[in-house]
Amino acid sequence: MVCPTRMKEVNKVLRVINSLIKGKQKISLLCCFVIAVASSGAVFSGVGKTDKGILAAALMLVQLVAAASDLNSKMIPLRLMPLSLLLGTVILYLTGGSGGFKNHIIGGLVAFAALVILIFISKGQIGGGDLQLFTVTGFYTGGFVVLSIILLSTVFSGLYSLFLLILRKGGRSTEFAFAPFVLYATALVSLNSLDI
Repeated sequence: MVCPTRMKEVNKVLRVINSLIKGKQKISLLCCFVIAVASSGAVFSGVGKTDKGILAAALMLVQLVAAASDLNSKMIPLRLMPLSLLLGTVILYLTGGSGGFKNHIIGGLVAFAALVILIFISKGQIGGGDLQLFTVTGFYTGGFVVLSIILLSTVFSGLYSLFLLILRKGGRSTEFAFAPFVLYATALVSLNSLDI
C-alpha cells in the first residue's frame, strides 16, 4: 500500500513534468526527459560515484535544460554556460578529477573551435546557443570525446532533416531545435563507452 504523503509527492512531480511538457513539443520533450534521466542513471550506476560518472550525469541534465529551452523557445539561455561550467568545476574539484582540469579545458577548447568552424560552414544555421552547449559538453567530457558527440549529433539532425524532406513537412530552410540531438548523441556515446 502506498503512503498518502508519497502519493502527494509523486503527483506534485508529475504536475511539474506535465507543465513542462505542453504544446507541439510534447513528444520531443518527453523523449529528451526520458533519455536524459535514463542515461544519467545508467552511466552513474555503471561508472559509479567517480568524477566521470557524476560529470556524465550532470552533463545530460544540463543538456536536458538546454533541449527543453531550445524546443520551447528556439533559444538556449546565455546563463546556462557559466552556470554549467561552474557546476563542472565544482564537481571536478570535489571528486579530484582523474583527468585533471587541463584535459577538461582542452575538451572545451576543442568543442569551441569545432563549432566555430561549423557555424562558418553552415552560414549561421548553427547558433551561439549551440556553440556554448558544445563548449560545456567538451568541458564535461574532456579531451576529444566531444568530436564524436559533434559528429553524431550532426548525423542525427541530418537524418531528421531528410525525414522532414521525405514527408514534405519542411524544406531546406526549415529550422528546428539542435539541442535534443546533442543530448541523444551524448547519451549514446556515454552509454557506449561508459568512459567519458
